[in-house]
Amino acid sequence: MKKLILKYWSINFLFSLTLFVIYRLLIAGKDYEDGDWLDFILNMMDILLNLGFSLIFLVVLPICSLTFFLNLIKKVTRHYYLSLLSFVAGAVVVATYVLIAFVDLYASESTIFMTSLILSIVYLIFNYFQFRLFRKKVALMDEVFVGTT
Repeated sequence: MKKLILKYWSINFLFSLTLFVIYRLLIAGKDYEDGDWLDFILNMMDILLNLGFSLIFLVVLPICSLTFFLNLIKKVTRHYYLSLLSFVAGAVVVATYVLIAFVDLYASESTIFMTSLILSIVYLIFNYFQFRLFRKKVALMDEVFVGTT
């Protein structure tokens, strides 16, 4: 069981790093207009804000994926909803946070969080599919265990 959880965690960790690289590539391609000093300050604030949100994919998502290790507890592994929470709870919190920030800024005609929101939702969907595969493996392991006793 430990190897299985470590395998899923390492895949998730690599996927979150991949999302970080994709996000950085997408924000690096953004072109800023030349203008007066106010435009320069606003562009710098936009760059800092984008770098801050890229830290979500570099730091927060790998930390949230540590909840996978809660499945080492038998009670969590046997209970479907607790196991589901251990896989998707962190992703739901991050996606909700980005969604709230997006809705807040969307009211002021700004869409700088759209990329972050899309990647957060992709991460959430990836975690759900990873959970489904994990549950199939656990069910298969339980059948093998019951069959040998």
